[in-house]
Amino acid sequence: MSADIPPEVRERHCERIASFVRRARRVEAHSLLRDLQRFNAWAEGTTTIAPFDGVTYMTQHVPPKEAFESLASRCRPFLLQGDPIHWSAVFGSMRAFLKQDPRFGPAVEELRRSWAVAEAPDPDTGFAVVRPEEVESQAVWFSTLADSWLYGDLVHADPQSQAKASGHSLNSRYCAAVLLYGQVAIHVVATLNLIRQARDVGLLDIAEAAFSDPVTAKVPMRFPVVGFAQAEIGTSMQEMFDALDRANTAIVEPASNTGPKASNGRHGAGACAPQDGD
Repeated sequence: MSADIPPEVRERHCERIASFVRRARRVEAHSLLRDLQRFNAWAEGTTTIAPFDGVTYMTQHVPPKEAFESLASRCRPFLLQGDPIHWSAVFGSMRAFLKQDPRFGPAVEELRRSWAVAEAPDPDTGFAVVRPEEVESQAVWFSTLADSWLYGDLVHADPQSQAKASGHSLNSRYCAAVLLYGQVAIHVVATLNLIRQARDVGLLDIAEAAFSDPVTAKVPMRFPVVGFAQAEIGTSMQEMFDALDRANTAIVEPASNTGPKASNGRHGAGACAPQDGD
């Protein structure tokens, strides 16, 4: 680690990298990335051209839309200007520690250049979409369509983003999004792995918790219960707490035996005490 970095600056860099690691692990854990070979094919824009009923079609293979929407949402902080873990800010922190290393310095620079292309593809290396049934005279670059999908269809209803792809269908916007944000997901995981490697050889001092703390919820959720109380609506919280203190399982009896008793919000009140540490 660079000894000439002031402690407070070093701490900020490490905090940013640790925050990136936690969010990147959420991308890595996504169900669509369990089969990396298949996901790479989607992100690279694998297509087939074949006749069907006498008409030649080009078919782009894409992941299920709902699943990809959740993946794109997990990737969004890395692309959001001003976010502490925007990819360029993270690479600034990585370079502070790794730029002088003969092995990791060049690797960081190469991956940084690749990130820049993934986020904002050069039109000369991309492609435009022109489909007769949509807009005959307007060619729209796929990165523009992808941007319109993210901000006009997924996370916002931004009129400006929608206008950029005016006349182009949701299918076109989604296909473009798979290419761009699929590449972003791949770059997120590649960056995460590079950070792991640099940490393993002692070049990054990132707390183990960033690599081991849970980043996804486990379902179904089960919580050990050591106390339970149930009563009618209107029972004071103090009575509920007193009942929890008296027994592992207690029923707070109402003054009258008439009327419903339940542990849901419509008919009654319920409280439980989970076991310490859960």
